[in-house]
Amino acid sequence: MYCSHLKLKTPPRPPKTLTPQEAAKQIAELTLSLLPENLKERLSEVQLEFYTRKFILNCLDYIHSDRLPETLIYDVVELVIKRISEDTTSTFESSETTVMSSNIPVKRLSQDDTTWEFAVNNIDLSGLLSNKDFDTLKPKLNLYRQMISY
Repeated sequence: MYCSHLKLKTPPRPPKTLTPQEAAKQIAELTLSLLPENLKERLSEVQLEFYTRKFILNCLDYIHSDRLPETLIYDVVELVIKRISEDTTSTFESSETTVMSSNIPVKRLSQDDTTWEFAVNNIDLSGLLSNKDFDTLKPKLNLYRQMISY
């Protein structure tokens, strides 16, 4: 006998996952299609590969997996584009000469004779932006995080 109020629930399907190579290819294609032309001109293929692989490997390490859930692709693309646009607005010619960035704290500022001194020695410039970006992705990554035991 069939009861209309009883419905069989199907178990939830696991999310589709991608290998790091498949994910990197999709992220690179989406990033290039969404980037404005002025940013595409300044971006090298090596930089794009570095940013995508860095985010992918950080995500895989955090969720303890060797495959990336497909739902994270768009978040990673968004963060890669953000990173590219921030890097193109910043210029670091050398540690002792011109340093211009909106992300570096000012140590001293003078109005007459125009003197600016950035607190470059007080911060670590490598990975500072990407670490903050990765922290914004952690709540979504927690949905896919697996427990491991050693």
